[in-house]
Amino acid sequence: ESAVAGDGACAATGATLRSLDLSEAERSLLLEQIEGLVPAVDAKFEGQSSAQELERLAGRRMAQWRTFKAWLAKAGAPYDCIIDGANVGYHGANYAGAPDAVDFRQIDAVLRKCIDGGRRALVVLHARHLQDDRLPASARPVLHAWRRSKSLYSCALRNNDDWYWLYAAVAAGPGSLLVSNDEMRDHHFGMLSARAFLVWKERHLAKFELGGWRRDGGRDVTIHDPPPFSVRAQRNDPGEPLARWHLPALPPPPAAAPAAGKYGPADKPRGRDAAKSTVVVHRPKLDAVKWLVCSKP
Repeated sequence: ESAVAGDGACAATGATLRSLDLSEAERSLLLEQIEGLVPAVDAKFEGQSSAQELERLAGRRMAQWRTFKAWLAKAGAPYDCIIDGANVGYHGANYAGAPDAVDFRQIDAVLRKCIDGGRRALVVLHARHLQDDRLPASARPVLHAWRRSKSLYSCALRNNDDWYWLYAAVAAGPGSLLVSNDEMRDHHFGMLSARAFLVWKERHLAKFELGGWRRDGGRDVTIHDPPPFSVRAQRNDPGEPLARWHLPALPPPPAAAPAAGKYGPADKPRGRDAAKSTVVVHRPKLDAVKWLVCSKP
């Protein structure tokens, strides 16, 4: 039994535990699956539309999606931090009489925190939040600053903004963050490859906390980055002469069973039941996890 430091160094072996992320092939497959959900029509909102109208809507969605992907490609240096604007903007607004509009100052505080931490951050918001009848006057200078710095993308009406911020976050690659307290357990997320999506969330989902407003107009924000290594069973570099396995003795609570074989949509349940496979990311306190070390010459 051994302890592992916050930087991943094992006290018993001196080995450094690794971040177990998706391979490029697995990440590409996940991106393809996200894109495949874009034209899907939610019957709850579009149930009164004719088949022809729904077909035209799907076509418009894909055209708007291609515009989004082209915008991402032209944005210059890649974004490495994507902010779920609605999740941040509505944080703490689950009380009677809460305003219908998102809190733009709240989103801006999280954006500033990410930028101050050296990240190139992008806020993704649905266009309905930017309509004149929902836009507070105090938000206009904030929006102007976001647009000027290319820190905002708004997805068009009759689209699902979830696919926009999720695609941008997955496309950002290794070391990137998605800032959101959304566990993504909606049944739509269950349509993605269960194990691949869970692995990605473990390595990229960053939760946030909001403190009080300061006299200078700023707000205290805490971003909880994923740990630098994965709390998963892992083996050291196969090129080393001594094979070592590090096994967490106090793993996170059990979640969905891993998919067999390659990550893919065929190895998991479908529909609303699929949401049960899209589990919460549990992150134990690192100093509370003991590790079993197994060595074989």
